[in-house]
Amino acid sequence: MEPGRFFTVGHSVYRKLCETVQKMASQCLESFEREKNLPDVVNFWRDKSKVMKTIRKASILNSQKIINNMLELHCDFNEALTNTTRQNIKPALKRKEEETIIDAENSLFVSELSERDSNDATVSQDELVPLKNTHKRLFSETGDDLPSSHIISVMEQYRVKSTTSKYDLVHSFILDLTPCSRIEKEFEPEFWAELIADRPPAANAKYYEEIGTICDHLFGSANEKRRPKLHESRDKWEKIRELKAPEHNDDFSYYGEDWKKILYWVERAVGTFLDAFESEYNPIQQNDCGEREWFGEYVLPIFQGALKLNSFCRVPWGEVTVVASCRRRNEDKNKIEVHLERGHLADLLCKIDQQEVVCGLACGGPHKYDLTKWASDEYQLPRMLKDTLDDILEKFRGAGRNSSDLYTIGIQLYMAEIRIYVMEKRDVYRLHLLKSLNLPLLHSSYGKLRLALSWAWNIRGLVKELSLKLDDSAIVSSKTPERDPPNEMKTTKTPEKSKKKKTININ
Repeated sequence: MEPGRFFTVGHSVYRKLCETVQKMASQCLESFEREKNLPDVVNFWRDKSKVMKTIRKASILNSQKIINNMLELHCDFNEALTNTTRQNIKPALKRKEEETIIDAENSLFVSELSERDSNDATVSQDELVPLKNTHKRLFSETGDDLPSSHIISVMEQYRVKSTTSKYDLVHSFILDLTPCSRIEKEFEPEFWAELIADRPPAANAKYYEEIGTICDHLFGSANEKRRPKLHESRDKWEKIRELKAPEHNDDFSYYGEDWKKILYWVERAVGTFLDAFESEYNPIQQNDCGEREWFGEYVLPIFQGALKLNSFCRVPWGEVTVVASCRRRNEDKNKIEVHLERGHLADLLCKIDQQEVVCGLACGGPHKYDLTKWASDEYQLPRMLKDTLDDILEKFRGAGRNSSDLYTIGIQLYMAEIRIYVMEKRDVYRLHLLKSLNLPLLHSSYGKLRLALSWAWNIRGLVKELSLKLDDSAIVSSKTPERDPPNEMKTTKTPEKSKKKKTININ
């Protein structure tokens, strides 16, 4: 284009051209907004092997280079406007070529135009510029994460539904991925299956392999179908201290000299069950075996015993205040002038220094069920895990440290069932069920202790791994760190309890 060509155009033509381009850019983005939630587009995002490509070339006055090319492209923009339809967008989404990023904050942002043939009067599909990260406001995708905007959009729509309970975790930005989740029906089955499968690295822990020789000695190999007699189980238990330590390597989560401590832990945890099975008056088979006896004498030695092998953490139990929830409940109050609310109470709490990393709640004895208390625990435990995780994240934010791969762990006991959860934060807070297991009440189900011991050791290993991430003793700097933005996803207050309604079922 000759240098003086642009300035020969009249002012009215220039203004009309600007208005045309602005209108075209606006309509292109509106068209994409309509298309983004179509099944075909959503299905494309589900496929991790593909890379998001494209949006129609839309532009406005944004640089001198674009101004110099605007007259030449005027007719082409008009043609492109008529072609911005689903028939053009869908094929473009499947194309993998060069990458261009569109600014999510400025709807009039103009991507740099490619060189064009002056004889070409239309915009063909082959000239569409592919994209890897399209419109961050729509899909703020990082790494292999599933589309964040779709998840947040579904959660927001579900939150405002009149049928959504005020006790639903969605109000606190928690995506419940457990089997009891009520939001599951809001997602497509295939997409929900991918969410379930997209578990954090903590879910793949295999620390239990470190105590495999102990479990094989007590319960036989995992493939063994024959059930041992009670006296055989006792004989193996009595010989547990004779087990030789396996060859130690640096990948183990424990030190070589801790082998005897591990044997003592297993001996105590298993011994209480064998004592009950041998007793004529089996205490855990009695209806009056309450929560304190069941949790304190049989469950606690398994999990507290394993965690206490980590000399760097404390594991108090019995209505222990969760300081993180106390801090969250009172963060907006004038703490000098007003009465403060207490924090949630946990039946078991594991602390690394001042950081609370494992919370446990117990409900009733092995034969006593309380559905109201169970439902309350299912609501409160994830909020406690979120509070403790927020506390850790705030520490990392204040220190300017990388907070990825952080998590907190929850243990829920209901009758003889134990559920183990992990809470992580990505686009939203995600609650995963790691394992559900049952403890034995009779010797006929004695082998169930193997799974309980294995997962107690897994939790211990995860806490050890987390302690390394929380360790800041090696960080010595006088420089003020750069802080991430404050957390906007606040935990809501516990709703006011209302009188229960009676329902009448007429069959």
